[in-house]
Amino acid sequence: MCNIQRGEELCHDYAMVRNDDYYLDCRCGSEICRKTVTGKDWQKPSIQSQYGDYFSDYILRKIQSIK
Repeated sequence: MCNIQRGEELCHDYAMVRNDDYYLDCRCGSEICRKTVTGKDWQKPSIQSQYGDYFSDYILRKIQSIK
């Protein structure tokens, strides 16, 4: 996580908050984009490692319940 500068573009990763059958073909152009975003991405170990404890409380509880 980092400080946000005025006027800086913000991005939102749906893996932080969704747990459903959501599916999106992303075309954001970011070098680190997964290209496909789903409502179950929070289950991927790589995503959990990337975001640590910065998930929504709901998703964080789900992660903790499966570990």
